[in-house]
Amino acid sequence: MERLRTLVEIALRNLWVHRRRTALLGIALASLSALLVLFAGVLAGARSTILRTATTLAAGHLTVGGFYKVTAGRASPVIIDGPGTMAVVERALGDDLDFVTKRGRGVARLASPSATLQAFIVGMHMEHEPGFRKLLQPRGGSVDDLAKPGTCVLFEQQARLLGVGVGDQLSLYAITTGGVHNTADVRVVAIAEELGLFSRWMVFINGPTMAKLYRVNEGVTGALYVYLKDPDRTLERDEARLRQALADAGFGMRQSEGKPWFLKLESVRREDWTGQQLDISSWRDELSFITWSLDALDALALVLSLLLAGVIAVGVMNGMWNAVRERTREVGSLRAIGMHRIQVVWMFLLEGLWLGLASAAAGAAVAGLTAAALNAAHVPLPAAV
Repeated sequence: MERLRTLVEIALRNLWVHRRRTALLGIALASLSALLVLFAGVLAGARSTILRTATTLAAGHLTVGGFYKVTAGRASPVIIDGPGTMAVVERALGDDLDFVTKRGRGVARLASPSATLQAFIVGMHMEHEPGFRKLLQPRGGSVDDLAKPGTCVLFEQQARLLGVGVGDQLSLYAITTGGVHNTADVRVVAIAEELGLFSRWMVFINGPTMAKLYRVNEGVTGALYVYLKDPDRTLERDEARLRQALADAGFGMRQSEGKPWFLKLESVRREDWTGQQLDISSWRDELSFITWSLDALDALALVLSLLLAGVIAVGVMNGMWNAVRERTREVGSLRAIGMHRIQVVWMFLLEGLWLGLASAAAGAAVAGLTAAALNAAHVPLPAAV
């Protein structure tokens, strides 16, 4: 232990004696360390933004959907007993549950005086939508007004395509669960900033208005979006618990298919049964068409980490190699007074260790403070999907 303490002291003194070289190499290593931390932070932020956007707009952490068939050849994406299903969900998940909200699902054509647009329409019940309010940034109007009957929220590109603004009227054309064509007029109460892919094909309308459009009662809903307190830890367990609880409550359950509801609808229509079946899917199932972007971000973060870590290692190695060449006489003197070869090697290793640790820590601290300042300033990351 005494020898190691002596070697550490010699290493620190050598770094101080050659402080100019130490400072230059330390600044270079600290810069690389700061870049590594900042890149990791930006990529983690982008991943978090994509996931938060997707699970707020298009799926919950878990989604309880349903298909109802009046006849064998016609299927609608609805849950007939919405309140009863929600009660089972709340009992089954208990403390794991953050909140659950119900949303209507459908496909409709939107028509303005100058253009039409085919889109997935989502019926919103704003009293149960805390995440939706926080996510959408209106360019005009108020998202809260979506609680009023006969209203809708568009995204900027949709509004430009339809040639409408806040306060303008649109007509919706849809086919009801009974196969009848129906229409409804809605007023645009907000135009929101673009949120990537979802902004292209999703339109949000008032929930009771959607129920009238499809001629169903208020107990019928399209899906229940379930949000968990700790989805990374409890998602698979809660999905299994929820599936068992709904089956025990007498609901017919579909097998997991690993794809979004609108891709399941066609196969459901070809199946020979009538009545109600429920379907539980995780966010990865419902958002399987964008998970490639999350996987790509994870892979990019790993590649950047390995690359920068390699550059740091090469920088330390080159610095130590130059130090050894410049200090040949010093090494000879140390050997002459009795220092063993392995002790000389340890001395240089300790110099590199101290230099690398101090530089990496300083760079990480600077990057951490920068990231904290960016977070405090609420600098947004654009949605990537």
